[in-house]
Amino acid sequence: MTTQSDAHEVFLEWLRQLITLSSGIIAFSGTFVPLVSTEPRWPLLLLGVSWLLFIATIVSCLEVVSAITFSRIHNNDSWTKGTAHNMALIAKWSFISGITLFVIFAAASLYTITTNSAHAAATQAPISETPTAQMIGNDVTTPTAASTAGPTP
Repeated sequence: MTTQSDAHEVFLEWLRQLITLSSGIIAFSGTFVPLVSTEPRWPLLLLGVSWLLFIATIVSCLEVVSAITFSRIHNNDSWTKGTAHNMALIAKWSFISGITLFVIFAAASLYTITTNSAHAAATQAPISETPTAQMIGNDVTTPTAASTAGPTP
């Protein structure tokens, strides 16, 4: 049988995990935002909303941790009712919503990258149709009409 103190410890650990995961996802995805295509823009909107949800998760988790700490200092169980209980629900659902939007963002970004790469490969001119380049030292130049016409009389 678990005691109330054990339940507090388990719940505090769960809150710490939510804080860590939310912070990590924001930091990780923020690192790679410059690599994400800006067209179309709607995936970036999903990312922004997911970040806001992760921030809401972090803030609400910190509020619940504070309430649990206060409750343990005063030897009561007040954190399980009222605002702290509601903040715990906000933490849970904002994290779930944030993860959902982040997964949709990641899938949309991968689809966009794959689609853009396939489109670029399909529209690229075959090598046989590109202008011939002449290598002179370290310079690469394209022949012009004047250079291929020969000497002028």
